Amino acid sequence: MVRNLIAILAAAPVAAMVFPVASGHASAVSLLSPPPVAMHSAPSAPRADLRLYAHTAHTVWSGTGDAWDAIDLCLASSTGRYRLRIASLSGGALMGPGKLRYTLSLTDGAGVSHDVTLQDQVLVAIEGQAPADATCDRGPNATLRLRAPQDELLKGQAGRYLDRLRLAIDPL
Repeated sequence: MVRNLIAILAAAPVAAMVFPVASGHASAVSLLSPPPVAMHSAPSAPRADLRLYAHTAHTVWSGTGDAWDAIDLCLASSTGRYRLRIASLSGGALMGPGKLRYTLSLTDGAGVSHDVTLQDQVLVAIEGQAPADATCDRGPNATLRLRAPQDELLKGQAGRYLDRLRLAIDPL
């Protein structure tokens, strides 16, 4: 029996810190005084944000049908486009008493579904869209779903199977 299909582990999202401080501390002077006025300002670099929310739903496989798991997330990019990199820490399979293949499906902020089969792939990249004014302060705007097909589950031994995924986002 498959109980927990997936545990998702987020990597530090790219460009998550808007104002990094090199020493780890800001001086009192910089906090109290206004920033210096520049004669001309350079354009800001594109940035992207990734946030994970709670699992929305999952199945406990009872011997028939597919098993699936889903998690809500927020994907935002100042350009309106992004590349989501998903790295499987188990070599692209659900690991347990055996090895089971699965597929991932991402529904992005524009409502477009991107399907990927992770058969022995360690890294996949999905290009998606989000409104350029989207921020992750408003909650989730995308869903990542995992599906293990019934025919694959019937090949496996009873037990707990999981894969840890590392997610990273880049603006395009």
